[in-house]
Amino acid sequence: MEAGKAAVPMCDKTPPVGRVSFVGAGPGAGDLITVRGARRIGEADVVVWPASAIPPEAVRGHATPNAELVDCSRYGHEHMLQLYRRAAAQRLAMARLVPGDAALWSGVQRKFEACRRLGLQVEIVPGVSALAAVLAATGRELAEPAVVLARQDGSGGPAPHGGHDTLAVTTSAARTEALAVALRAAGRPDDTPVLVGYKPSRPDQLLLATTLGELAGTVKRHRLWLPALFLIGRAPAAGARRTAAGAGSGTVSGWAAGAVRDGLHRRYRRRRTSQRAT
Repeated sequence: MEAGKAAVPMCDKTPPVGRVSFVGAGPGAGDLITVRGARRIGEADVVVWPASAIPPEAVRGHATPNAELVDCSRYGHEHMLQLYRRAAAQRLAMARLVPGDAALWSGVQRKFEACRRLGLQVEIVPGVSALAAVLAATGRELAEPAVVLARQDGSGGPAPHGGHDTLAVTTSAARTEALAVALRAAGRPDDTPVLVGYKPSRPDQLLLATTLGELAGTVKRHRLWLPALFLIGRAPAAGARRTAAGAGSGTVSGWAAGAVRDGLHRRYRRRRTSQRAT
């Protein structure tokens, strides 16, 4: 090297590696994906998404025309591993979309670790949760001093919280009866207020204000079966509707929930206060 000349760094010839971004796709509306989530979808060579849980417009509105779209609704863990191995071998950018917030009960942890073992760059992009979307739809904030978040899987666990706090449970609407049984077993009385948020933020969203005693029948009458959010306790319900007893399937009565729920909440609060005092 000639004196007085600065050394020129060698070019980094290390080839880029593939990347998998686990993107929280939000509660359903295509414009409720975060800016970062939309950017990752737009950068992706392959977009993997469950069409059974995420509307097509939430994907196609952000993916490039050349992106490969893969519906993973029926994919098991081994099939997903094949996709990740392909991303590593071909150095692809992959966006793996999950409903709601990818950091809350999205099932990505095992997949995240598998991608790291394959040498992939991997990240979790948080999204708008179903809880936030349901609360926004009611027009009220959640101002309770304590809220317990829970998820009930197909086995019926974990057991719902038996305390007095507001409980937010994410589970399939098809498992509502099992949820109601577990809540009663945990000590929740039949007059406990329940708000059901179904397909929040979508054009066909449904918010139902009911009680634990009426919960299974209400969900059955509306023929709900997809994942839903159940707010149990003193949940906001101003934007919801209360179904009339015996209402036909798929119908919602014209009763504004505010007055109905306020009365239920007052009785609920009086009984809870009395129980604490004793």
